Formats: sequence, structure tokens, C-alpha cells
Amino acid sequence: MQGHDDAAARLRALLAEPNGEAEALARSWVARGEALSVRALFPELLRAIVEESDDASLLGGLRALTLLARSGHAGARWMSQELALNVEVFSRVPYERLVELYSLAIDADAPDIAQLFLSNRPRARGTVEEAGAIDNEHVPLPLGVRKAAARTRDRMLLDKLLRDRNPQVITTLLNNPWLRERDVVLVAALRPTQASVLQVIASHPRWSTRYAVRKALACNPYCPSALAIRLIGTLLRQDVQFIASSSALSDEVLSEAKRLLAEG
Repeated sequence: MQGHDDAAARLRALLAEPNGEAEALARSWVARGEALSVRALFPELLRAIVEESDDASLLGGLRALTLLARSGHAGARWMSQELALNVEVFSRVPYERLVELYSLAIDADAPDIAQLFLSNRPRARGTVEEAGAIDNEHVPLPLGVRKAAARTRDRMLLDKLLRDRNPQVITTLLNNPWLRERDVVLVAALRPTQASVLQVIASHPRWSTRYAVRKALACNPYCPSALAIRLIGTLLRQDVQFIASSSALSDEVLSEAKRLLAEG
């Protein structure tokens, strides 16, 4: 318990110091991210930051990063977005440390940071199968055939494949050079759907950076709550207001949207 108390005291000190050590740490993370030449390396950078930071420094830096992003710092906004989209960043962190990080963040009155350490379980609701859906009622073909077809230029076939609920088909489809942003927004907004399909979109290096795609994911009630909560922090205020007024989303997502609105 002494270890927890010491970390909590250090975290409170970091959070109480404006423009101090925590902000310097966050700015150093942003600089490291901006130095990357390939976006695909970003998840490994995030994991390295998590592994090399003690608990208080990690939490203090994440809070400072969030504040910088909200103040309009372009690099911090970009890094916060990357953190929100890379849902597997904390997959290598031992469960005991995740619990401790969550507890410290709650004790420090930083629920937005605490949300990062929640699991990405989808909302408890009817599954796609329970809703009577099949992989793709518009293209009733075997999975292998649909995956091959996802490389097509045929616009009519593409429109049908957009409604596929198999993540392997969607992965292939997202890499199709003939796909448009509005197509991906449609896939991200479809319901019912599989949480795995939405996570494939959220991790795609091209499409996950598009604002309209992130908004569609956050507004989809089938999006895992932990992912949706992360994405809300990257949205404009008017869209957060829309989410806060939605009756289709989980209580956790609504609470986070309302909390962000209350913070101004």
C-alpha cells in the first residue's frame, strides 16, 4: 500500500504543477512521435513510453498531453488521436499494473485518463447473430470468395461488400484503392455489426485518421465502450454534444461525453 500511496502523492504533485515536469514529459513524447517517419511504428512507440515510465510519470504525462491537446497544441492533438485509435497499446501491460494505474488515476480525479486502462469489451447487447444477421446477406458467397472480391473495382459489388460483417473482408476492403471516405463512414456507422469490424477500422493507418470516420465509430452503439470513450476526446464540441444527447449509446459513453462538456 505504501507504494500506491507514494505514487499517488507524486502524481498529485505532478498534476498540481502547471507547465512543469508532466508537461515537459508530454512534449517530449510528442517530439518522439513527430520524429517517426512511418506511422505504423507508432504503436511500438506508445508501448515503449508505457514500459519506460513509472506509474506517476505515465499518468501525469497523459493528463498533460490531454490538456495540451485541448488547448490546441497540434502535436498533442495528433498524439492523443493516435493513443485513442491504438486500442492495443496496453495489451502487454500486466493486469496488476493496469489495475494500479486505473486506481491511481481515479484517486487523482482523472477519470479521462483512467478510461485508457479499461478493457475494450463491447457493450452488453444483442449480438449480430441474435439480430438475425449473416456475414453478408447481399453477397451470399464463401468467405474466401468475398475476400477476393473485396479487391474489385466494380462499384456495384463494392457497395454490397461494404455491408459485410466479417473483419477479414473489411480489412481487405479498407486497402482497396477504389474505396472512398464516405464508404468507410458507412461501414463504421452500420448497425448491427461486429465490434471486431469497428476495431479494424479504428486501427487502419489510412482511414482511422479521418475525422468523419472517428465520429461514425464513436456514435455507433456497437463500438466497444472503451474505444468510443477514447474517440470522443478527439471530436469537436458540437459532436460531443450530439453524443451526449443520444439514447442509443452506453451509459459509460454518455457519461464521458457529458463530463467533457462540463469541463468546457
